[in-house]
Amino acid sequence: MASKLSYRLFREEDLPGLLRLWEEETGWGAPSAEQWRSWYVETPHAPSLIVVAVDEVGAAVGQMIFTPALVMVEGRELHAVRVSAPIVSQKVRTTTIRSVNHPAIMLYWEGSLAVAAAGYELIYALPDPAWLAFCQFFPRFVNAEYPCVAVPLAPTPTDLLAVPAGPFGVEHEELWRAAQAAFQMPCAVARSGPWLEYKNGGHLAVELRESGGALVGYSAVKRQSGLLMDLVARSPADLPRVLNATRNALAGIQPGFTALSAMAIPTLAPTLAELGFVPVDYRFIVSCDAISPRLAPATVAPDRWYILPGD
Repeated sequence: MASKLSYRLFREEDLPGLLRLWEEETGWGAPSAEQWRSWYVETPHAPSLIVVAVDEVGAAVGQMIFTPALVMVEGRELHAVRVSAPIVSQKVRTTTIRSVNHPAIMLYWEGSLAVAAAGYELIYALPDPAWLAFCQFFPRFVNAEYPCVAVPLAPTPTDLLAVPAGPFGVEHEELWRAAQAAFQMPCAVARSGPWLEYKNGGHLAVELRESGGALVGYSAVKRQSGLLMDLVARSPADLPRVLNATRNALAGIQPGFTALSAMAIPTLAPTLAELGFVPVDYRFIVSCDAISPRLAPATVAPDRWYILPGD
């Protein structure tokens, strides 16, 4: 049946079928039409490029979403997209993920062609580990794995004041520029005010400030799990202060989780270890595809990124 599928960009009439696909094929449940549009159409930079697989009667049986982002690479701003929400109906999974005929492979090929035609230079992803074989299928993909680490929530000594974050704006953009310089990040997703509102608005987000009001950092934690989705500290010296203040703030509000977990990228890993974070049974994947011939894959290798799950 997979050979009878066709692949194309999203049309408005596809939306009911895609929502049914979410409901039937994922453990996430179906978002409302309004929520779906806010995630994938009303993004800060441009509507996402959404590739749909349809069967011989026109029913949606697969999707893959390419959301625009701005990525800083050695001081240059690139137009990029993040791949997310690969969903394929069970009834059309007739080949292995390493087969060129697998619907997920075909969705990506169609999407990468559309992305390149639209002028984007880079595709990146933070896929579920189960999709690592998919990422390894493509010769251009460069992949990296990072451990997940966690520490129990507990009152922690801190000299910073935690207050609810937002609205995100100029002050947060200035903090981000200071952090980029201080941490010497070769690659990172640009954190503009609108991007931070879009990415962090649904999380437990706090600002960490000194007694005089100066913004030292912010963090955003997933409400359902305690996973650190975003974190920016003004400098390496401020990083443990921001992490400790985040842990202290979460312990104070008693959320529905008992530990703060984080993706141990090279920039954060030493400090996380010093603060008592220990590995848990999960690994994060970061994948990059330099689709522009002007962009050397080594330049955007995942181990050069400052990247967190919310990126």
